[in-house]
This record gives sequence, C-alpha cells and structure tokens, in this order.
Amino acid sequence: MAAEQPAKSLKSRADELEERLIEFSVRIINLSANLPKTPAGKHVAGQIMPSGTSPAPNYGEARGAESQADFIHKLRIVLKELNETSIWLRVIERSKNGEKRFASRDHRRE
Repeated sequence: MAAEQPAKSLKSRADELEERLIEFSVRIINLSANLPKTPAGKHVAGQIMPSGTSPAPNYGEARGAESQADFIHKLRIVLKELNETSIWLRVIERSKNGEKRFASRDHRRE
C-alpha cells in the first residue's frame, strides 16, 4: 500500500496544478476585459489572452501524453506560454506605473 500513496499524491498535485492553471486563465480573462479599450490596450489584450489562457488546456493535453517525450514537449509549450504571459504582465504593470509617474510629473508642472 505504501507504493500507492505516492501515485495518489502525484495525481492530486497534478489535479491541483490544473485547477491553479484554470484559475490563472480566468484571472487573465478578467484582466483583459478590464484593459483600456485604446489601441494599445486592445493590442495587449489580444496578446495576453492566448498566452495566458492556453497553459491550462495545454497542461491537460500533457497529462494525456502518449509518451514521456510527448509529455515533456507539451509541458515545454505550457512553460513558453507562461513565460510570454509573465512578460505581458510586466508590460501592463510598467505601463500603469508609467501613467502614475507621468500624471505626477504633470501635476508638479501646474
């Protein structure tokens, strides 16, 4: 029975990761919906939506991989998409901080 415990733990960790990726996708959808409807906001939303929502289904595909090589390949795709999303999140954060800095500079000039 001791041999069954690690498999159960691995399965539950896999389920937990999948759930976390689904929640991440939902948060990306909500973030995208709240970006400004400007050309820049629409561009960023159009970039972050696919990269931020694909890791969950891609991870689901990896869990059903037909071989270890297929599993590794699919997980690498998940990682690439998460890395791209991380960059877009930093772009969003810096653009918001830039707006604040710009507004405070304009305020000091008045």
